[in-house]
Amino acid sequence: KRRGHVGRKGREDAQVGAAEDSLKAQEVEECLKAQEAVIEESRRRGYGRVRLADSTAGAEAAGKQALSLMPLLALMLFLATPPGIWLLSLMACAVCGTVHMESAVAWIEESPVWACVATTAFMSVASVASFIPLARYWDYLYAGNALTRCQPRLEHSTEGLWQRSEVRLAVSSLVVAAVMTSLVGVTHVLYGWDGIYFSPLPSLADLASQSVLYFLWIDFWAYASHRALHLPFLYTRVHKWHHAYRQPTAFASLGLHPVDLLFIQGGVYLGLYLFRLHISCIVAIIIYLHYFNVVDHSGVYHESWIPWQPSSLYHDDHHKYWHCNYGQALTVWDVMFGTFYRPRTTYTETSYSY
Repeated sequence: KRRGHVGRKGREDAQVGAAEDSLKAQEVEECLKAQEAVIEESRRRGYGRVRLADSTAGAEAAGKQALSLMPLLALMLFLATPPGIWLLSLMACAVCGTVHMESAVAWIEESPVWACVATTAFMSVASVASFIPLARYWDYLYAGNALTRCQPRLEHSTEGLWQRSEVRLAVSSLVVAAVMTSLVGVTHVLYGWDGIYFSPLPSLADLASQSVLYFLWIDFWAYASHRALHLPFLYTRVHKWHHAYRQPTAFASLGLHPVDLLFIQGGVYLGLYLFRLHISCIVAIIIYLHYFNVVDHSGVYHESWIPWQPSSLYHDDHHKYWHCNYGQALTVWDVMFGTFYRPRTTYTETSYSY
């Protein structure tokens, strides 16, 4: 009798456990469908706001977003890019006074090669040390909840660090960017070919116009160069390295072939020679673009209060569907040139946009 009672008890517990598991599975499925509905609605609205547009859900989402931005903004003080580190150093020299600036200029003029080597090493270490925590933070957000992902039914691994190919590629990209930035800095001192200036401080109107001009230039360059990288010859030999991550990660934001990096980042550097720009304008634009570049590759569905900034789904769909949504921060270029995502179009890796 005792054995029979124990057997019945075990079967009852198993049935209860199975019922609870079934209920949890149903709840998870309902949540996944709700997230997929948000994703589709964002696409329908041209990657506009869905959760933040609703007054009740928007207030809750804004609170969570503000909390998540606090540590990110703290990390972004490092700027996490060689140009950012370089600009931060220049600003520090300017603030500390002309003596420090003059000594730095004298050192560069006396030993330009060693100045390039030293600044490259410094910026490489500083940018890698600041970029990794920023990207790992978004890895943590991605792994923590499948219901916040752009592709909720799929998952990429966030475990480990150096064994991940996108991490190694990101580090190599930061080193290449450090070399390019060092050359810009040294030539700025030696020849003054660029349009960067520290004083006088521009008026708010001039600062705004410079920022808008530099932002539009970089964004259009990013679209044009990105679309060029999707030419069959360049895509199969160069840009496919980046599209190996169909479920992108925060580290994949810099997971680029060196030629790819020169194409995409060329506009950032070229703009310094085309326009006269105050250093604060350059810092602001680099912080903004780099932050959203990491967010857009994180795999986390993220909406912004900035009116022109699309949701992170915009670029996630570029990785999912290959040959659409080439823009960086604005969707206008894709709309103008007919490469905006079309729901009735069948996209494959070999269905190029030309």
